[in-house]
Amino acid sequence: MRTRFIINSFFIGLMSLTAGGCAPRPTVSYVKISQPSDVPEQLTDSYYLQTSRLTIDCGKKDSDCSVVSAPEEYPYFKIGVIAEDSQLGMADTVLNIVKIDNTSLVREIGTQVSDNRIAGIKAVGQTITTLAPLAAVFMKMGPQPCIQKPFTAIDLPLNMTTYGITEACQVSESNGVETYHMGYGMTMTLEKLPPDAIPVSSLPSGVTSRFAYAACRDAVLNFNSPGGRRVSKRVKIADPRYLEFIVFPVKGKIVAHSACGFSAVTEAATGVSSGADVAYEIAVQLAAIHNAETLSKK
Repeated sequence: MRTRFIINSFFIGLMSLTAGGCAPRPTVSYVKISQPSDVPEQLTDSYYLQTSRLTIDCGKKDSDCSVVSAPEEYPYFKIGVIAEDSQLGMADTVLNIVKIDNTSLVREIGTQVSDNRIAGIKAVGQTITTLAPLAAVFMKMGPQPCIQKPFTAIDLPLNMTTYGITEACQVSESNGVETYHMGYGMTMTLEKLPPDAIPVSSLPSGVTSRFAYAACRDAVLNFNSPGGRRVSKRVKIADPRYLEFIVFPVKGKIVAHSACGFSAVTEAATGVSSGADVAYEIAVQLAAIHNAETLSKK
């Protein structure tokens, strides 16, 4: 009777996962890596969250000032990712993580699921009737200071990191909007967080089908040009103090945007069984088990 209970529980559990009619998605778990001893043996790969490097430049006649935002590594910790089996161990996750050259920033992640549900159901029915640890390299960088003097044409292009600004500069906050005062009339205003963003300290500890990345925010940089003109420029920046998520496609890839954020590109999933196929095979195997039990009692 106990064996029968376990069998039924297995198939009922699989049916509940199939009831939504969805194909199994890639599943992962995350770990925050602050030192080499944090690296788990089963680690698939690791990556830095994005921060942003802001580059200010102005034309020779003090016109056409521009601000360019580009991704840069947030160096204080890495996010370790572990590819997990999903749906009672009957779907295997395959991740191919491609990084920006010479960095640990994710450029794209290719995803695919090996769907073993029907094969697993048949195996259960038939039975009843008959990483090497990775070495992590950590950069320890202190936050850069706020602007110490008005910049002049000779200082251009002027580079700064957003994490350096948020850590070192005085801030005023109002209704979720943060304004960082960098001195000499220069400010960076971060608009409200996206509604789905969470603090990085809330990085999920269990298995998930979502990719975690630094929250993408609107920022406005206000400054005086070398010629004394007041300039205001809006850009997108990555804020590694917070996380956003995007769901892994069953098959496809997740691609980084030029400044911050990611998009999912879905491809046709081959070798992935439909919910109807799985439900049919469960019914076939349950019937076979029932028939085998009936014959054994005669």
